[in-house]
Amino acid sequence: ASIARQLHERHQVYGYRQFPFCKDPIAVIARKECGVDSITEEQLQDIFAGEVANWKEVGGADLPVMIIVPGTDTAAHKNFRRQVMKRKDIEHDFMAYDSTMVIDAVKYFPCGAISFISQGAAVHSKELQILKIEGRSTTDENYPYYQIFYFVTRGEPEGNLKKFIDFAYSAEGAKIIKKNGMVPIPMD
Repeated sequence: ASIARQLHERHQVYGYRQFPFCKDPIAVIARKECGVDSITEEQLQDIFAGEVANWKEVGGADLPVMIIVPGTDTAAHKNFRRQVMKRKDIEHDFMAYDSTMVIDAVKYFPCGAISFISQGAAVHSKELQILKIEGRSTTDENYPYYQIFYFVTRGEPEGNLKKFIDFAYSAEGAKIIKKNGMVPIPMD
């Protein structure tokens, strides 16, 4: 399996092992028509708290803000709420069933749409822009919001499973991870 959070200790007691293989920034995506390419952390929190109704309030176009979020059970939602919102509630106009659905929702809903998703999922959507936070791009080393992706096995990986995990940690695997906008994590 693969997850975007650490295993709970109780799972480790049952023999599950986790292998962190990449760090993926949490990208804030919006339509280019919003007229903003960088916002502050406070503005980001205010937008997703429902306190900003129009992009002009944060220096953008005169368009209503439409908040689209992935489902509350997704890792993207949980990590965004914990890291960005500091556990405050997230308001929304539309909730997608899974994380990647927010990309299409932002593309095809009204011009003022905004959401968040993993950088690896958003990197190939040229119709959208990934907003900078405090002037920092998701590709900057000090970008503050990210998820760690883990492979999870029951017991020590063997056979083809071990080959797959070893490949993810290889130079070729790291190249694929980087190509998809994520940062490889070397094996411990």
